[in-house]
Amino acid sequence: MLRAHLVEGRAVGRIALVDAVALNPWNTTTTTMHIRAHLDAYRTMPMHIYEEIVKAHLCTAVHRPLDDEALAAYVAPWHGEDGQAAYFRKIAQSTDDDVGALEPLLPTLRVPVRILWGEEDRWLDRSVADRLRALIPDAELRLVPGAGHFSPEDAPTAVARELLEFFAA
Repeated sequence: MLRAHLVEGRAVGRIALVDAVALNPWNTTTTTMHIRAHLDAYRTMPMHIYEEIVKAHLCTAVHRPLDDEALAAYVAPWHGEDGQAAYFRKIAQSTDDDVGALEPLLPTLRVPVRILWGEEDRWLDRSVADRLRALIPDAELRLVPGAGHFSPEDAPTAVARELLEFFAA
């Protein structure tokens, strides 16, 4: 939504940013430092090892443990040879430039913006949320207690309440 509004000129009435990737640094240390540095090795690793690495990485996105069904749903797009290729293609193609293009445009936002951020986000530090708040005129920052980067997974009721209140206004 944010990119569509700022870069592609799509009109919106309100924007909610939920643990949003809108500023650099935008990715986890695992992805940016290790996987990118050793992408060829990761692309050729045995499937069972690759899938365990993806699972372990996804589990760091939440504050509370994911149940088996939820974890399986997150891993499903990255399963098998096609999923492995897509996972590493995504990592290789995502660049700091993609995200960096948003930062100079953030101060031009003239619609209400609510930033929801998991208090326990281990993927994107709270300082990123504070920077977003400082760059976006009149943006509200709301912290979600007991939630990690996937805050809707950790605290679905709290996130839904915040979004309902914001979009109903």
